[in-house]
Order: sequence, then C-alpha cells, then structure tokens
Amino acid sequence: MENNETQNEQAQAKGRRVRMVSLNGHPVRDLDLTSTDQFNIAMEWLQYSRSSAQLLADLLHEADEVDVQDTALALEGVAAMIREGTEHIAIAHANLRWEYAEKART
Repeated sequence: MENNETQNEQAQAKGRRVRMVSLNGHPVRDLDLTSTDQFNIAMEWLQYSRSSAQLLADLLHEADEVDVQDTALALEGVAAMIREGTEHIAIAHANLRWEYAEKART
C-alpha cells in the first residue's frame, strides 16, 4: 500500500521526470529478451508516443485556452515513452551485435 501511495504522490507532483515502472515499482527491463523482442517492445513504445503526441496536438489545435502546466506534463509523458523506446532499441542493437559476434566465433 505504501508503494502505491508513493507512486501516486510522484504522479501528482508536477515538474518531475516521468519514469516507466512495472506494477511492482521496479524499472521495466528484461535483459533476457531476444533482440527481436526488444525491437518489438521499442516499436510499441514509439507508436504509443506518436499516437499520444498526435492526440495532444489535436487537442491543442481545438482548445480555446491552454493550461501550460498540464501541457508540459503531457509532453513529459510523451518524452518518457520516446526515451523508453530508444532505450529498448539500444538494448536490441547491443544484443544483435552480441548475437552476430557469437555466431562468428562458431
């Protein structure tokens, strides 16, 4: 229960960096995944971020007034999704290079 309260407090605080965590509060990372799995996860995160950015842009075009604090928080969320996707791409690329190196040895 205390962990959920901490996460709620962090979510409500404006101006903080958004960090993706799993339900148990640990960073979302699984280094045992294949490079293909990592690329697929990266594509999901990047598609989520693209869709969120498009939705935010549509809302801003239609808005009569803009709440700057809420807009900044939404943009931080999009940036967190992009960061998560690029981290998975980096892991996938490293795994792919490692797999090629292992195949070259045999």
